[in-house]
Amino acid sequence: MQLTRVNYWNKWMRNGRRPARPVTRFKGDKPMVLRNEVTSGTKVASDVVCIPQMMDMLTCFKENEFDQNKCSPQINAFQSCYDKYVVDRNAKTANTDDIKLEPGQKRLSKDQMNVLLKRWPQPS
Repeated sequence: MQLTRVNYWNKWMRNGRRPARPVTRFKGDKPMVLRNEVTSGTKVASDVVCIPQMMDMLTCFKENEFDQNKCSPQINAFQSCYDKYVVDRNAKTANTDDIKLEPGQKRLSKDQMNVLLKRWPQPS
């Protein structure tokens, strides 16, 4: 009498393949509705400013045992650099309020898309 080998008892063991995962259907928890705004593509903070002034200030602190009186010029330079950056950033964001749409434009920025979506909101 011939005995069957142990690895031939299962059809997947015969052809050397394992069973695939069963197909799962998508079950939506919420209704699929578009939002009335477009988010930016990247959320990475690339606002690295005043690095040379900060390094000068930190080296002065290290040399003078963190005495702020001896490092006041470096502190003032760093603070003025940062204040200038804040003013420039606020001016840049103020300019985005008056966004103009050009007819026939093929690619829109996220701000232009937000203007259009505010003008014609999606039904919810």
